[in-house]
Amino acid sequence: MRLVRYSLILMIAAALCSLARGDAPPDKFAGPIKEYLDSAAARQSDLGDMLGLAQQMPGFTKGDIALITAYMQEEIDAWKSAASALQKGDQHTADGFVRHAQDMQGWNGLWNERLYARQRQSQQNEHPASYEWEFDAMVEDHQHVDIKEIAALMEAKKRLSEAYGRLADATIPKVETQTLFKLKDQIWDVETEMEVANMKLIWARDDRPGWTTNVIAPSNITPELQLAKQRVAEWRQQYEQSYRQKRASELAMEKQRRAYDDLLRDFDRKFDAAEQAARNRAKQN
Repeated sequence: MRLVRYSLILMIAAALCSLARGDAPPDKFAGPIKEYLDSAAARQSDLGDMLGLAQQMPGFTKGDIALITAYMQEEIDAWKSAASALQKGDQHTADGFVRHAQDMQGWNGLWNERLYARQRQSQQNEHPASYEWEFDAMVEDHQHVDIKEIAALMEAKKRLSEAYGRLADATIPKVETQTLFKLKDQIWDVETEMEVANMKLIWARDDRPGWTTNVIAPSNITPELQLAKQRVAEWRQQYEQSYRQKRASELAMEKQRRAYDDLLRDFDRKFDAAEQAARNRAKQN
């Protein structure tokens, strides 16, 4: 009987010590543990998708692969560490790992933006791309009148590739938003020039070969033909001007939209501050 009493006392003492240490039955944290492990698995899957995309552009993404892997692996490890801490009943430590993982997760969208910029930099699936062999292939079977326009288009595509490369390099966690906006605006300008160059290439191919290669002798150029050619040139000039105005207007609208986002974020901060102040006053009263 004394032995039974002594064993019971030991069991009660052990339970009290366990409560004092903050230990808890494993099933208490079963839900959060699963949630954290699922988050780790989801991020691992995201990392695999990103690496698969990056490996399609090996000449451009070597640095990206190392950077993205290190960053996302740290987040994955934080989720796993949170689950491990809960399995030991250490909720305080687990909460710290969760906060760290959530902070890192908030920047994951930037990696997709970075890889998209790399795709545009590499000119993946773009035809024609600004590679020398593509230029040679384009001019091989064309009249010499087209070569100037083809060269202008290729130069614009090269500049666009370089602009996307600068954007990709800058797209990292905690980057200043205005820095990315500035680089995106530069891309907008280069894209406009590329589209204009493409227009001019199409127009050059619309011209009759006889006009540009002087098959028609000057004496055979009638006033009507000269006037028709002048009207075509004026239309092209007006269309290019209208296109440039359209692009400028679209960029202005985009900048205006960005300003709204800033105002909305500022409103949210002020609202949260006012709400907290109201709660504090309520507690005092």
